[in-house]
Amino acid sequence: MYYFKTFCFFTVLIFSISVLSSCGQEKPKIDLQSQALNNTSSMLANNNTVTSTTTTVTGTKVFQIETVGKAEKGKSIDFTWNDNGTKVSFAEYTKNKVVLLNFWGTWCGPCRREIPDLISLGQLMKGKDFVIIGIALERNPNGALLGVEEFVKKNNIEYINLVDLQRKLDAAYGSIEAIPTTFIIDKKGNISETIVGGRDKDTFLQSVNRVLK
Repeated sequence: MYYFKTFCFFTVLIFSISVLSSCGQEKPKIDLQSQALNNTSSMLANNNTVTSTTTTVTGTKVFQIETVGKAEKGKSIDFTWNDNGTKVSFAEYTKNKVVLLNFWGTWCGPCRREIPDLISLGQLMKGKDFVIIGIALERNPNGALLGVEEFVKKNNIEYINLVDLQRKLDAAYGSIEAIPTTFIIDKKGNISETIVGGRDKDTFLQSVNRVLK
């Protein structure tokens, strides 16, 4: 009986830690008409700095995901975005690189807390075959792009971020239940590790170094 109670205690403890280090997702209803009107209004009000798909912020860019490829078990999923009229794909952008693909949201506390560690990791790994990509999953798609752009600028986030307005990439990865969720992807596009919940720089570095050769 003692061992059973002890086992139950540690099971509950581990579950509680996991919950506290991540945010449960609410699947939003996407009003595409309102979204289009909102994006147009934002573009007109901020036409010197913001467009509906991209903006330059502190040396990086924020984009909107456009198309998403088919899911394949154990593999990263290709997707595209528009960079000032040029179609860019995840596959070509990350070719021969280890990728840290971080699903997050501006509304998520654990996501915000780990961002300084991700920024620091990116700075540490400059010049190596490694790239960080953030995928923002916002609860309210109306105004989400502008909100992420402002957040990136305010927090000096240097790595690229994409906004999954219609949750296409989220769905392709099986509808992520909690964020932050981070995928460590090797140079061949294989998912080597899935991390649910916030982590620090050293933990991420260990995960990356296991596949960075």
